[in-house]
Amino acid sequence: GSTPGQDVPLSEEKIESNRNFANKLWNASRYLLGNLNNGQCSEEERAALCALRASEFGRTKESLASLALPERFIISRLNQLVASVSESLDEYAFGESGRQISEFLWDEYADWYIEISKTRLVNAQDDDAATKERAAAARSTLVFVLDSCLRLLHPFMPFVTEAIWQRMPHDGERELALITAEWPDRDGAVDDAALRAFGRVQALIRAVRNVRAEYQVEPKKRIPAIIVCTAQLEADTLREEDASLELLARLDPAALEIRVVQDSSAGAEEELSSDQYVQLVVADGLQVYLPTTELINVEKETARLNKQLAKMEKDLEGLSKRLNAPGFADKAPPAVVEQTKTQAAELQERIATVQLRLKQLSAMSSSC
Repeated sequence: GSTPGQDVPLSEEKIESNRNFANKLWNASRYLLGNLNNGQCSEEERAALCALRASEFGRTKESLASLALPERFIISRLNQLVASVSESLDEYAFGESGRQISEFLWDEYADWYIEISKTRLVNAQDDDAATKERAAAARSTLVFVLDSCLRLLHPFMPFVTEAIWQRMPHDGERELALITAEWPDRDGAVDDAALRAFGRVQALIRAVRNVRAEYQVEPKKRIPAIIVCTAQLEADTLREEDASLELLARLDPAALEIRVVQDSSAGAEEELSSDQYVQLVVADGLQVYLPTTELINVEKETARLNKQLAKMEKDLEGLSKRLNAPGFADKAPPAVVEQTKTQAAELQERIATVQLRLKQLSAMSSSC
């Protein structure tokens, strides 16, 4: 967006960005429609989805209370978005309104909730009643949130939003077209506890992802994890959402353990030593321990560091010869001499760091 009344040069980057957003929106709708048309959604459920806008779903605290944490989170965030966008449009802040909608759809609906919904829908054909109920709740949430966002987005992107909405479940007799459809209710319920609880889940997943990136763990590799909580309620919630943790943080389902302790600051167990585990302090009362040996291929990392060490030692030898050469300190400009000394000192520090890391890897290898 831009400040109203301001002349903005045509930007190819903005055109490309908007195209990418339209593609993201279209793909999100394809995912939703694919899960409605794969035979798992009964005619009775489809009729309920068409009447969803006229029901209390997502509007009252009572309707939110029956849903799982991710569903309560995304609907609460949607209701916050509707209120914020409505207020911005009342103030003619069109750019800010569009930014909020696109960020919500991209960052929260697509990147978080759609990914979590896959854990509900993948086993939707099971005969287990609880599994079917979670799948139905996920489909209702997917439809409700996307339908509301299309209504918010229609003034900015009328054609693509209308095309998507016409393919989605809706009451065709009550609302013939998106352009004449009702604006979302700006007074929808918000579950503050769900927002806080899911924020901690997001922080946990991000922390694990950051460590995976730092240690360059292969994207497809699933790693063990021990999650330590001080609150029984949070531990129960994490156990309920273990499939989401396993999917989004690429954790090993067979080696995921969730523990409850009285005081996580004192350390979960003596066995979770700093040498064998990477400790992540996610939030107050929430920690994650990742086995170091599962994050690193000791043999490959040792070979890489040895190669790096050999190069640095060769470079340091060259700098030392230059510094010790007769007349270098007297004939070379002072700035060059100082720069060479600085480079040598930095190399010595890096060599010491690599040597320490090699010792740690050697200890890890011998303990395995």
